[in-house]
Amino acid sequence: MLPGTHSKHIQFNDGRFMDFTTYMTGELFEVIGKYSILSASLEESPWSPLYNDVFLKGVQKGVDNQQMASLFSIRANSLIHKSSNVENYYFLSGMLIGAELSHLKDRSETVYLAVTGIQNELYQLALKSFLDETRIVCFEPQIIETALLVGQRKILETHVK
Repeated sequence: MLPGTHSKHIQFNDGRFMDFTTYMTGELFEVIGKYSILSASLEESPWSPLYNDVFLKGVQKGVDNQQMASLFSIRANSLIHKSSNVENYYFLSGMLIGAELSHLKDRSETVYLAVTGIQNELYQLALKSFLDETRIVCFEPQIIETALLVGQRKILETHVK
């Protein structure tokens, strides 16, 4: 799994790629956060473990395929329950990440996570909320950077002579 603006999930078996799916999680998050009626109820703020619970509530809604019915609750949470816009931001993030990952709940294979920065922390938190930790392998940032450089060099060696 390669999270990002357009997350990529690659399934392979016996050294062969079997399936490739792209999720527009990051782009959808940006569109909702900047251009929808919900934008007034969201505020970006640096991640803090203080937001774990609200993020995981969002993850659960996404994993349970309740994101479409739960989107407007973000606005209601601001108006009725006085949730902060930062809490709403991380609830939405969790909900969209949970929806992206929901197909993994009924599968049994190991999940390999290749991402750095805050996305690493959020995706690990989301995955660990519904998968056994023994099924999750998270690559260290240095390994990801090295793989990127090696891959780019191979492309150049193949196509530039």
